[in-house]
Amino acid sequence: MAHSTSRGFHRGIHDRFQAVSGKLFAREVIDALALSLHRQDSIDEPRVSVKSIVSVTDLEDHLNETGTCVSSDTILLIPQEYSWGRFCITDAAFQVLIKSAAVFDEFLDVVAAYGVKSSEDERVFYGWRSCAVRKQCLKERHEICYNIPHVDRHGRNLRDPWSLRQTGVYQQLRNGLRTSRWILLNLTDHAKLHLKDIVESRLDCCHLALHAELLLTLGANWAEYIEYLSSELRKHNDKACYSPVDRMNDHGYSVSNLLDVYCLDMTRHLNSLRRLDRRLENILNLSNLRSQLSKILMFRNEELLQASNRASSQTLATLLHITDQGNGQQETLTKLLGTGQADSALLKALSIVATVCLPASLVAVSLQTYGTGSPR
Repeated sequence: MAHSTSRGFHRGIHDRFQAVSGKLFAREVIDALALSLHRQDSIDEPRVSVKSIVSVTDLEDHLNETGTCVSSDTILLIPQEYSWGRFCITDAAFQVLIKSAAVFDEFLDVVAAYGVKSSEDERVFYGWRSCAVRKQCLKERHEICYNIPHVDRHGRNLRDPWSLRQTGVYQQLRNGLRTSRWILLNLTDHAKLHLKDIVESRLDCCHLALHAELLLTLGANWAEYIEYLSSELRKHNDKACYSPVDRMNDHGYSVSNLLDVYCLDMTRHLNSLRRLDRRLENILNLSNLRSQLSKILMFRNEELLQASNRASSQTLATLLHITDQGNGQQETLTKLLGTGQADSALLKALSIVATVCLPASLVAVSLQTYGTGSPR
């Protein structure tokens, strides 16, 4: 049962991923960056090396080179074209990465939260996934992935200067080789500039150090963003409390403007209610269909009940007929028994009369004859 449940869980992950895979990857362009971190000093190569990945061949070479290295870490940076755009990697290259690096299926849920979107709330993934539920997880290797939501200035000429973004983090820790493989999705330019310094300064620390540094770096703008929201809220509060009727004040807002905004909100809510009404209408149609099916089933059940009643009536009539026949036979047997008893009584009486009326000599001779077997 547990095995079938696990297969269903992984099948669901692949189904969700395949449903949005067309929105996730670029069709031709591959523009990734690979960092290799060597924990052991080497004269021939630096402690941190950088390699550009621009083709599937480059990716395969990188995976083959780092697959058997001891005491080294690799970080693969996969950017997006823009905040709600596709990854700068093709679907074929991504499949090579997943299969060659033996990445667990749960990472696909994180990847599916990216790609082409129309709003910030589309395909949101918050939380983390881990292979800790597996029995051999900590013995062979450990895998963990999660999304880091963060805010950053988009630099466009818009009223709201902030944009809600996310960065995906995947780590595979292989205990036998003492190596770690990282995949970072949509890392910000600010974090990229500091990534090399971060890993060089924390090279001899535990692997949790990079997790902590990523969280600190990407979450640095939350305080400023919350302060911006608070100031905007104070502005709207002032507009609502101090706006005169049909006359602009220092805030450039009036009650008539508020009414216009209110009407727009009501129109939006009305459209939402109409959509909800259509959904409810579909649900009611399904309910009517269900009631019709129930009536059909009830009608068929009534036919079955009537047929059962008719069969029961016929069976009961047959049983009554058999009972009547049994009663008649019992009466006949009773009469025969009475007749037999009467005949027995008559025979006894005749025997007594014959015994009394016959001569004594004849009786004696008969007794002697039957007693000895021959007359004397």
